Amino acid sequence: MHKAHGIKKEVIGTVIVNKQQLSCNLWYNTSAGYREVNNNAKGLVMLKRFNPWLLTGVLLCLLSGVSWASHPIQLEKATIGTGLGCYGACGHLKVAVTVENLVADKQVVVKYTVDGRSWYTGQAYYQETLDNNQERWFFEVNIPSRQSPVQLAVGMQANGTWYWDNNYGHNFLAKENFQRKPIQFISAERGRGLGCYGLCADFTVHVAVANLGYEKTVQMVYRLADSDQWYESSIGSYVGLLDDGRESWVLYLPYIYPKNRAIEFAVRYQVAGKIYWDNNNGENYLF
Repeated sequence: MHKAHGIKKEVIGTVIVNKQQLSCNLWYNTSAGYREVNNNAKGLVMLKRFNPWLLTGVLLCLLSGVSWASHPIQLEKATIGTGLGCYGACGHLKVAVTVENLVADKQVVVKYTVDGRSWYTGQAYYQETLDNNQERWFFEVNIPSRQSPVQLAVGMQANGTWYWDNNYGHNFLAKENFQRKPIQFISAERGRGLGCYGLCADFTVHVAVANLGYEKTVQMVYRLADSDQWYESSIGSYVGLLDDGRESWVLYLPYIYPKNRAIEFAVRYQVAGKIYWDNNNGENYLF
């Protein structure tokens, strides 16, 4: 009898529920790499193909209306250089990770592949303590060559829970000098609109930008569900400096009707005659 061969998968996350919020922390391992299922429509479609039980968790996240927020772990830098001890015949991967110090006993790992098929797990080690209860962890390993197409994701286990940063489900690509984008979406929340008797909502987006010049413009480009018309938000407002030297900015839409109408958006940063985007790697963000 012929047996059908499905895609191998491994769930390494959970749906976390408490009195304050319900948040998605769902991961599965496929032949295409490590993926995280966030509360967006595309993630729902991908998950539906694999596991009905996890589909229930994502549906709860979609209906919960909670805000997106940064995870307690973030990839800071991933670079490829000349390998050590191989007389220049191999490459060398270096990864720096910033984590929130949730507990003293924690595990920080780097999941990486050099060919897109075989995945390896590397144990990062503590490097230094940063401000605001943050720590920097480090990982390095020799790879076949400097031209190896390295994909990676970083994870932390603390208090029995795994937290991941995987570039919103697309994995990171290590390059000669990879660092975070000049503009990065951080979080979004939908609030109660004013003067509409609970029928409308307002919408707030938080972003981080690299300080590439004094004169800068930060905006959101968006459209509402069932509409092909794109709009620009008003210019964002500067909030303050983050611990890593980037600037925190906030973008605001005062009126969305009806209040649960979905929003598709990307964020744009104009500075020194250049334009930078964070559009979720071409997929846009959906909230």
